[in-house]
Amino acid sequence: MKKFYEIEFNEQFGNDTRMNEGLRIVLVLNSTLKVWGHKSIKVYQKGDVFIINHREQFRMIENKDTLYMSLHLSRDYLKQYINDFTDKKFILKKHILQDVIYQQIINSLAMMGVVYIRKGRFYRLYIEQQLIDLLFIIVKYLPTRQNEGVDNSTKDHRLESICDYIDNHYTESITLSEIAKMVGLSNAYLSRYFTRHMGVGINHYVNQVRIEHCKRDLIHTNDTITQIAFKNGFTNSNMLIKYFKEDMHMTPTVFREKYRKLKKIELLENGKKETTYQHYLYYLSMFVNQNIKKIVQSPEAQKVWDVSLRNDNKYLKHYNHVIQIGDLEALLVQRFRTQLLEVKACLGLNHILIKDPIRVGKIINDRVESDELIPNTHPYMKIDECLNFLLAHQIGLGIEIEPPKSNKQFNNYYKELSYLLEHMHNTVINNNVLHIIIYMKVADSHLFQKMCTLFKHYFEKVTIVLNVNIDDPMESSKAKAILNSNVYHIDRVAFCANQNDMINFNSLESKQYDIAKNHITLQVNKMMKLLEVDTQDIPCILLNWNTLTGDTNLTNGEYFRAGIIFEQLIEINNRIDTVGYWLNYEIHQRFNHKNTSTQLSGIDLYHQFDGKRPAFFTSMFFKKLFRCILYMNDNCMVLGDYHHFQIVVWDAEHYNPHFTLNDYTGSLNHKEYQINITHAKQGTYKVKHLTLDKNHGALYKVWQQYNTQYGMDEETVDYVNRISYPKLDISEVEVKGVLTYHLKLLTNAIQMIEFRRYIKS
Repeated sequence: MKKFYEIEFNEQFGNDTRMNEGLRIVLVLNSTLKVWGHKSIKVYQKGDVFIINHREQFRMIENKDTLYMSLHLSRDYLKQYINDFTDKKFILKKHILQDVIYQQIINSLAMMGVVYIRKGRFYRLYIEQQLIDLLFIIVKYLPTRQNEGVDNSTKDHRLESICDYIDNHYTESITLSEIAKMVGLSNAYLSRYFTRHMGVGINHYVNQVRIEHCKRDLIHTNDTITQIAFKNGFTNSNMLIKYFKEDMHMTPTVFREKYRKLKKIELLENGKKETTYQHYLYYLSMFVNQNIKKIVQSPEAQKVWDVSLRNDNKYLKHYNHVIQIGDLEALLVQRFRTQLLEVKACLGLNHILIKDPIRVGKIINDRVESDELIPNTHPYMKIDECLNFLLAHQIGLGIEIEPPKSNKQFNNYYKELSYLLEHMHNTVINNNVLHIIIYMKVADSHLFQKMCTLFKHYFEKVTIVLNVNIDDPMESSKAKAILNSNVYHIDRVAFCANQNDMINFNSLESKQYDIAKNHITLQVNKMMKLLEVDTQDIPCILLNWNTLTGDTNLTNGEYFRAGIIFEQLIEINNRIDTVGYWLNYEIHQRFNHKNTSTQLSGIDLYHQFDGKRPAFFTSMFFKKLFRCILYMNDNCMVLGDYHHFQIVVWDAEHYNPHFTLNDYTGSLNHKEYQINITHAKQGTYKVKHLTLDKNHGALYKVWQQYNTQYGMDEETVDYVNRISYPKLDISEVEVKGVLTYHLKLLTNAIQMIEFRRYIKS
């Protein structure tokens, strides 16, 4: 049976020139290997891997201690998978490939070499499996150039036909006229055509093919020189001897004696042969990397983006953040304080937001009767502790204000609020340090003015936010009147937008998801139109917003949505100044409306036990982004400058999360991209590649793996929180022209790749 691959170690044919058929991939295991090609001489070092393309001439020159492995893939095998491989020359150079791809090729070759030498029971199956993976890498990731033997303009396959004819009829008499007639060319034109593309004349090529076959017969058969000459198309033995000496610088008889002697020595000295293979095993093991990430292949073609870096003075704006904590009592919990400080460090935190402290949030103690002139306890002791925390860490205090509408209730409300503000004013040493932000619900203009005046009486540094329900026409009309009035100074406008409001999760109707996809952007437009505001003139705050999520208690956390959140942050950028999140699920659930699922009514940054949700990491990614935009399309941005830049790629698919099941076909559910970047500065770059997807940073999925019917102990919780984090890969790449980068993106994932050029003296 004809072999479709061969694995060889320091091939026996020595320093002779050969014509390669198919593809040959070579890994240098020790010392150096010099390779003579048709037009060049290249020297490869230990650890280098290179490719010899179809129809390329080559000659390998070894040092005394050179060791190498060669994988030869036959033309017939390659044609099964790559129809046009004869039209291409594959380029395998370290400096133009991602390190993970280059290392994967080395690792694959080394593993095949080890398995081939050991020859376990299923070694052929293993090697054939590895070959398919290697072919995927070659076809998808190796750049190519047009084979010199192919005419681009006419798709000329005559050269391949000629070579195929010679390969199949070398045992017969072959004339120039016969081939010229077959391909419809004149003898003179065919001769020039073949020599130009192959580097040798057609008769020389025919004799090379015949000599290659003669070599095998000389080593592996006992046929006479004359028999071998006739068998392989030579008219007599003198012709064979003549061309053989020209090519090999020795006669066929000397060649046979030399290589048969080597073979005999190998057969007689089994111990030495075993030692030799142990030597190969030793060096092969140095290039086997069990930790290298496997490139999971998709049957779909990768999408190619040609990215030209250009500074058009377009900039990304980083968001301010407001974190909802329900009431000040949350700040008495050390765990929640730690979370807030982490948010401040990783995302940026402008202020927290609490519910109305008089109507909803109550940490005011009952008054204690005492005969002391100055009691040692007072109703606001817990509030003092919370304020001290905010002051110490320069975090503002946002307060939702929703005064009662009846006069009696309002007077009592106003009185209690005055006591609280008076205490806060007199307790805080420097009122300029404490930043108060009041979120005023739209009310009667008289009440609105009275509440604003009250706060400004006690605090100089007060920001007035008009908190509007834009889906209520009457409230929107009142808000518009307040904004247009010269009496009030409104610093911000806050509103809500939630994609889940647009969805009937019991329906299979797909159009509603297309509507939901644009809902937040439409709400921004609606707010601007109804209130007649320009977001450039008056900053806007997006509160209680959410992307499509569904109830995670029903979907088992399978609906990963980081990419959807990221897409919304991109779409509303430069129109929204501040975005709001709930600090954690625990607080959010306590203050959520009973008729609405907590997961639907807002975005939490933390789950139970301090576990970070994908929204935390999404906002962390956004905070890391540079400001200057060099390129942008629907799912990709490049930011920074020409020697230090970031590529961000995201996926955002909207579909019913309640019909999402545990998916065990994840290896196929990804999209592949090839990004070709021009105008980056030449040099060596450090590459930091962050991945946030269902497998890296999805807390719920890891919880499912480690949870038990009795929950998780402290050690397990700590471990789950440690491993529920985006993945970081570090590599280096040399940029000499076009920078090509490959990546795979799971559904609703985000990847951020930072390139930073080294400065060398």
